[in-house]
Amino acid sequence: MATNAGKKFENDFKNSVDTDKIFLHRFKDGTTGTVNGQMIRFKNKNLCDFLLFKDGQLVLVELKSFLGKSMSFSNIKSTVDEQQTFLYNLRLEAKKNNVKVYMILNFRDLSETYAIDIHNFDEFYRMTSKKSISIDEARQLGKQLFQQKKRTSYKYEIDSLFN
Repeated sequence: MATNAGKKFENDFKNSVDTDKIFLHRFKDGTTGTVNGQMIRFKNKNLCDFLLFKDGQLVLVELKSFLGKSMSFSNIKSTVDEQQTFLYNLRLEAKKNNVKVYMILNFRDLSETYAIDIHNFDEFYRMTSKKSISIDEARQLGKQLFQQKKRTSYKYEIDSLFN
């Protein structure tokens, strides 16, 4: 079975972490099942995709990979209420000592990836009338993660998330 691009990005990200130096935990996604002959997706209410810990600092990351020069906010969650709640919960965690939270946006077409601090991302989200964030806005709000292509996968510079 082929791996979708989002899962491939998550695997590349995970494989980029030096687990001898950084603690890494991947939260499990929801599962699918059949009830009365119908496919049903059981959603987990995870705070984020990954938890990283190094030198007393906790970093929470939510990864998003997509095609094009912008990411629709519907990639975060399907409804505005769900999006707002999700971002609010991440912002709450980021207010704690030694906790950083990032939205990591992977613009696959352009081979560019940006880590945007959750406070900056949420402020942009709340202030814009748009329903997406463009590559230019991600460049302004975030820091580019260095990435190196290795045949079919990428290796990302993860240490910069702790600076």
